Amino acid sequence: MKHCLVLAALGLCAASHAPVQSRNVTLLANFLPNDRFNDIWGYVDPGTGREFALLLSRQGTYVVETTDPTNPVQRGYIAGSLSGWSTSTWRDARTYGRYAYVVTEGGGGMQVIDLGNPLSPVFVRTHRPAGVTWGNTHNISIDLSTGKLYVVGTAGGMHIFDVAANPTNPPRVATYTTEYVHDVQVRDGTAFLSEINRSFLRLLDVRNLPAMPQVGLVGYGAAHQSWPSPDGDFVAAASEAVGGYVAFFDTTRLPQMQVLSTYLFPANPYETSVHNVFLRDSVLHCAWYTAGYVACDASDPRAPVTVGWYDSYPGVGVFSGAWGCYPYQPSGNVYLSDMLTGLYVLRLRGTPEHYGSGVGAPAGTVPKVATFGTTWLGSPSFALEARDVPANSPVWFFVGMNPANLSFGGHTLLVDTTIGGLAQATANARGIARTRLPLPNDPALDGLFLHAQVLIPAAGAPLGVAMSDGLRAELFVR
Repeated sequence: MKHCLVLAALGLCAASHAPVQSRNVTLLANFLPNDRFNDIWGYVDPGTGREFALLLSRQGTYVVETTDPTNPVQRGYIAGSLSGWSTSTWRDARTYGRYAYVVTEGGGGMQVIDLGNPLSPVFVRTHRPAGVTWGNTHNISIDLSTGKLYVVGTAGGMHIFDVAANPTNPPRVATYTTEYVHDVQVRDGTAFLSEINRSFLRLLDVRNLPAMPQVGLVGYGAAHQSWPSPDGDFVAAASEAVGGYVAFFDTTRLPQMQVLSTYLFPANPYETSVHNVFLRDSVLHCAWYTAGYVACDASDPRAPVTVGWYDSYPGVGVFSGAWGCYPYQPSGNVYLSDMLTGLYVLRLRGTPEHYGSGVGAPAGTVPKVATFGTTWLGSPSFALEARDVPANSPVWFFVGMNPANLSFGGHTLLVDTTIGGLAQATANARGIARTRLPLPNDPALDGLFLHAQVLIPAAGAPLGVAMSDGLRAELFVR
């Protein structure tokens, strides 16, 4: 059984473990300049693939290269004082194209930073458009699909700007003033507004700005921040309070938003709070204040499961410690910002790695293979996904326990299916196909690797098919 991949679960989740400083998370590096910190974001140089962290602090923004995740190197620093801002506990940033946009509660407006050469970032200007009641700004978000930038927590409401039209002097296209908005995230034409003062998560249709009709509303305690799932099935919403938790809401039957589950990290749950949450590949990455970084498998949002954590904060208290995290770098490494101890570069066990290269059609894209959930032994809901696939296309998944390097007709088979197999699925309208792969609850498999690759029909491609690169992910006991 040790080297046999069973394509049906033989058992359910493993027993919970007593809290320790870390579980299934490796510390790669810690970057700690002489400052106090708040949020974190990331950037990738499109020309070189080099990875960078944007570490926000009370004084300004640190641009830190993490291409070698064990050796972070500061490449730039943009002081808040360049915009006349005072020191602030709150600073937030997002990126679009070659630019970073930074806001703070220390003053009005928005800093624009040019990352075209991230080894030497340049402060461009502070955006303070005439006629806009702005004031201090609590948070920022950008809809990458449309280039619309949202600033919230201002004296004049939620302002929406078009950075696609003009990245350094974006025009305002709409303002929302119905309620105070503490945080916002936009996905597929829907804005998820966290209205902490009234404990509401409000959903607006923002496809035809400046119109913003409401399409959903649900109440939950201390509605601080949320992150919708890429497939549109649910949203994870963070409650910032003593004993703060994550609520999972069904978003498939709007305007109704039924609660699917609530998740509370078990390490001293009533002595801390969740702060910010982010979904990638159905893994929820959380900055959980004094508990540090927490990773939760949300492949079944009705039954989320803790799969790893790293405690960055040595002290006690509710609203100290980890502020934000960022799990979206191509490497799969996770950034965590701690208010006292700075930037952490972390690696969650089971994070997929890619190898080899795929082949697409001349007029099409190369299909992608990804995980849905993480590879903890006993997971009943783990799956593999194919992405960037034509709608309704058939998809074949090669699955095995070992890699391969078999060349044929312009392609390379990267998975040895001798110990594994082949599965078929059909892509949905979003170009995503998924095949369930429940994992056996067999500790003997701990430390072995699952390998996968996908194939689709593709006119004009070699042999009439396109293939992804290879993916491998470590199997582990949670």
